[in-house]
Amino acid sequence: MRNDILMRFLSQNASAPVAYYKAIDWNQVEDMIDKMTWEKLTEQFWLDTRIPVSNDLDDWRTLSPAEKDVVGKYLED
Repeated sequence: MRNDILMRFLSQNASAPVAYYKAIDWNQVEDMIDKMTWEKLTEQFWLDTRIPVSNDLDDWRTLSPAEKDVVGKYLED
């Protein structure tokens, strides 16, 4: 049934103008709503720009090669 409704809509609007959208350059966000969207999305995962890993260098140096390998494999994904 949904497919029928969709096909009917598409056939009725086949000559309607198509809207084109410019992709967002996330490296240079100009719009405040886009900026808020980016911040909300990036809250969902770890970013090296938000957590200074340089503070962990002393601890990293104390790890054995096997431990460094495990950490490296974990962070790859």
